[in-house]
Amino acid sequence: MDKEQGDKPDPDSKEECRRFCERWLAAWSGSEPSAVVAMLSDDAVYRDPARSTGVYGKEAIAEYLDLLFVRNPEWTFTLVDCWLIEPGTIVMKRRVRNTMDNRVFEDNGVEFLEFNDRHLVTSCEMYYDRVGWRPTDL
Repeated sequence: MDKEQGDKPDPDSKEECRRFCERWLAAWSGSEPSAVVAMLSDDAVYRDPARSTGVYGKEAIAEYLDLLFVRNPEWTFTLVDCWLIEPGTIVMKRRVRNTMDNRVFEDNGVEFLEFNDRHLVTSCEMYYDRVGWRPTDL
Protein backbone atom coordinates (compact mmCIF):
# COMPACT_ATOMS: atom_id res chain seq x y z
CA MET A 1 0.00 0.00 0.00
CA ASP A 2 1.49 3.36 -1.01
CA LYS A 3 -0.21 5.40 1.72
CA GLU A 4 -1.24 4.69 5.26
CA GLN A 5 -4.82 3.98 6.00
CA GLY A 6 -6.65 6.03 8.56
CA ASP A 7 -8.84 4.83 11.38
CA LYS A 8 -12.29 4.70 9.83
CA PRO A 9 -14.68 3.26 12.37
CA ASP A 10 -16.68 0.13 11.75
CA PRO A 11 -20.11 1.43 10.66
CA ASP A 12 -21.79 -1.07 12.96
CA SER A 13 -19.83 -0.21 16.08
CA LYS A 14 -20.69 2.66 18.43
CA GLU A 15 -17.55 1.84 20.43
CA GLU A 16 -15.28 2.18 17.35
CA CYS A 17 -16.97 5.50 16.56
CA ARG A 18 -16.27 6.69 20.09
CA ARG A 19 -12.62 5.55 19.96
CA PHE A 20 -12.05 7.35 16.66
CA CYS A 21 -13.63 10.57 17.95
CA GLU A 22 -11.49 10.44 21.08
CA ARG A 23 -8.33 10.05 18.94
CA TRP A 24 -9.47 12.89 16.68
CA LEU A 25 -10.14 15.22 19.61
CA ALA A 26 -6.85 14.24 21.30
CA ALA A 27 -5.06 15.31 18.11
CA TRP A 28 -6.88 18.65 18.23
CA SER A 29 -6.06 19.06 21.93
CA GLY A 30 -2.38 18.26 21.52
CA SER A 31 -1.28 21.59 20.00
CA GLU A 32 0.27 19.56 17.17
CA PRO A 33 -1.57 20.20 13.89
CA SER A 34 0.44 17.46 12.15
CA ALA A 35 -1.48 14.88 14.22
CA VAL A 36 -4.75 16.16 12.74
CA VAL A 37 -3.33 16.45 9.22
CA ALA A 38 -2.11 12.83 9.35
CA MET A 39 -5.75 11.74 9.60
CA LEU A 40 -6.79 13.65 6.44
CA SER A 41 -6.96 12.57 2.80
CA ASP A 42 -4.96 14.62 0.28
CA ASP A 43 -8.18 16.12 -1.11
CA ALA A 44 -9.84 16.82 2.25
CA VAL A 45 -12.14 19.79 2.80
CA TYR A 46 -12.29 21.64 6.12
CA ARG A 47 -14.95 24.14 7.24
CA ASP A 48 -15.47 26.03 10.49
CA PRO A 49 -17.25 29.31 11.34
CA ALA A 50 -14.09 31.28 10.54
CA ARG A 51 -13.73 29.54 7.17
CA SER A 52 -17.30 28.79 6.14
CA THR A 53 -16.32 28.71 2.44
CA GLY A 54 -13.85 25.95 3.27
CA VAL A 55 -10.17 25.16 3.04
CA TYR A 56 -9.38 22.68 0.27
CA GLY A 57 -6.60 20.11 0.22
CA LYS A 58 -4.42 18.64 2.92
CA GLU A 59 -1.59 21.12 2.33
CA ALA A 60 -3.82 24.21 2.60
CA ILE A 61 -5.54 22.76 5.67
CA ALA A 62 -2.13 22.15 7.27
CA GLU A 63 -1.22 25.83 6.76
CA TYR A 64 -4.54 26.97 8.20
CA LEU A 65 -4.22 24.65 11.22
CA ASP A 66 -0.68 25.89 11.91
CA LEU A 67 -2.09 29.40 12.42
CA LEU A 68 -5.15 28.17 14.29
CA PHE A 69 -3.06 26.14 16.75
CA VAL A 70 -0.61 29.02 17.34
CA ARG A 71 -3.53 31.29 18.19
CA ASN A 72 -5.18 28.68 20.44
CA PRO A 73 -2.35 26.84 22.21
CA GLU A 74 -4.33 25.95 25.33
CA TRP A 75 -7.53 24.56 23.89
CA THR A 76 -8.76 21.14 24.82
CA PHE A 77 -11.59 19.16 23.31
CA THR A 78 -13.65 16.46 24.98
CA LEU A 79 -16.21 14.15 23.46
CA VAL A 80 -19.81 14.52 24.61
CA ASP A 81 -21.33 11.97 22.21
CA CYS A 82 -21.05 10.64 18.67
CA TRP A 83 -23.23 8.93 16.10
CA LEU A 84 -22.52 6.95 12.94
CA ILE A 85 -25.28 8.27 10.73
CA GLU A 86 -24.29 6.14 7.73
CA PRO A 87 -21.19 4.18 6.72
CA GLY A 88 -18.30 6.64 6.48
CA THR A 89 -20.07 9.54 8.22
CA ILE A 90 -19.86 10.54 11.88
CA VAL A 91 -21.59 13.35 13.73
CA MET A 92 -20.08 14.25 17.09
CA LYS A 93 -20.95 16.65 19.85
CA ARG A 94 -17.86 17.89 21.62
CA ARG A 95 -16.88 20.47 24.21
CA VAL A 96 -14.00 22.91 23.87
CA ARG A 97 -12.22 24.77 26.65
CA ASN A 98 -9.82 27.55 25.73
CA THR A 99 -7.94 30.27 27.60
CA MET A 100 -7.29 33.55 25.84
CA ASP A 101 -6.12 36.78 27.43
CA ASN A 102 -6.60 35.25 30.89
CA ARG A 103 -10.24 34.47 30.09
CA VAL A 104 -11.60 30.94 29.93
CA PHE A 105 -14.09 30.06 27.22
CA GLU A 106 -16.10 26.84 27.15
CA ASP A 107 -18.65 25.83 24.58
CA ASN A 108 -20.23 22.85 22.88
CA GLY A 109 -19.94 22.33 19.16
CA VAL A 110 -20.87 19.81 16.51
CA GLU A 111 -18.63 18.18 13.90
CA PHE A 112 -19.48 16.22 10.78
CA LEU A 113 -16.72 13.89 9.56
CA GLU A 114 -16.74 11.90 6.31
CA PHE A 115 -14.25 9.19 5.34
CA ASN A 116 -12.99 7.73 2.09
CA ASP A 117 -12.42 4.04 1.38
CA ARG A 118 -8.80 4.44 2.58
CA HIS A 119 -10.18 5.34 6.02
CA LEU A 120 -9.00 8.96 5.94
CA VAL A 121 -11.12 12.03 6.71
CA THR A 122 -12.27 13.65 3.46
CA SER A 123 -14.54 16.28 4.96
CA CYS A 124 -14.62 17.96 8.35
CA GLU A 125 -17.26 20.56 9.13
CA MET A 126 -17.32 22.19 12.57
CA TYR A 127 -20.11 24.32 13.94
CA TYR A 128 -19.92 26.38 17.13
CA ASP A 129 -20.68 29.88 18.38
CA ARG A 130 -17.77 32.28 17.80
CA VAL A 131 -19.17 35.14 19.90
CA GLY A 132 -16.44 36.27 22.27
CA TRP A 133 -13.70 34.18 20.62
CA ARG A 134 -10.63 35.75 19.07
CA PRO A 135 -10.84 35.80 15.26
CA THR A 136 -8.90 33.06 13.52
CA ASP A 137 -9.41 34.31 9.98
CA LEU A 138 -6.28 34.36 7.83
